[in-house]
Amino acid sequence: MIRNPWIFSTALLLLIFLGTSCDEKSAEDYLSETSIDLAIPSQFSEPDIPTDNLPTQERIELGRALFLDPILSIDSSVSCATCHKAELAFADDVAISEGVDGRLGLRNAPSLFNVAWLGLIFKDGGVPHLDRQAIVPIEDENEMGFNMSALLDRLRVHPEYPQMARVAYGRELDAWVVNRALANFQRSLISGSSAFDAYEAGQGDLSEQAKLGKAIFDVHCSSCHSGPHFSNLEFENNGLYEQYTDVGRQRISQAASDAGKFRVAPLRNVGITAPYMHDGSLADLEAVIEHYNSGGENHPNKNESLEPLGLNAEEKAALLAFLKTLTESSLVTE
Repeated sequence: MIRNPWIFSTALLLLIFLGTSCDEKSAEDYLSETSIDLAIPSQFSEPDIPTDNLPTQERIELGRALFLDPILSIDSSVSCATCHKAELAFADDVAISEGVDGRLGLRNAPSLFNVAWLGLIFKDGGVPHLDRQAIVPIEDENEMGFNMSALLDRLRVHPEYPQMARVAYGRELDAWVVNRALANFQRSLISGSSAFDAYEAGQGDLSEQAKLGKAIFDVHCSSCHSGPHFSNLEFENNGLYEQYTDVGRQRISQAASDAGKFRVAPLRNVGITAPYMHDGSLADLEAVIEHYNSGGENHPNKNESLEPLGLNAEEKAALLAFLKTLTESSLVTE
């Protein structure tokens, strides 16, 4: 699905005007090098963006088109947007999303908002950089089930993608372009305009209940859910199970001390990204609050700061009210 067909038509009209055929120009001749400024909220730091993949409108448009297109899956049935729905903060509303042939993936699909600030990618940090992320779901047999080489054969005969790649990156369409265009689009997904942000900026107010919830959050939750993304981005075991079927960070490090550890989930837009936890096992925010209020299950790697909170019904309701203020205002439908 091409969201901006003018990119292709404008380039073609320019060639006609100049009286020059495509064969007489190299890929570099099409390159647009005009980078754009991402709309970064003032409370966020500058993201770490590689100099060879600075954001341009053309790169974002190519990435968006690929993100929405099921052509990336082996049977053209699943796109990135299938499991990362824009109306759900680019997350999903099921515990585990279905890939090709109805196969279930490994983990709950996370929100993609603010992924530019994550550093290590995926809940276990298994990919070192966003620019290398896309190949994983493309080649995962339970997600898109494809092969990058075969995908490139398909993309290179597409009526628009090869030209868009030349305009965006000044090179022929290859795995480097696919990975980086998708990363470029994902970096443009930025969320920092919640009711809480307006309150912090002195441009809005919170209910007294939500203010009480914030005070409770600051005491009991902010050591891990800290900073503008409400996550320290570290890997922690939160006592979800005594024994983990999915060992999380240990799959990458092979260290027993990492068993059951997953990235501390950023909490922006948490009000619309249910179900929760790495496996989607907690259906709603009330269940999440109950989990932490209980102190969680015993596990040798559980974060030692996790102890029963002893919150009463009023305090739990207040904490819930505060968490709901962290959702992007434009996404709130209540």
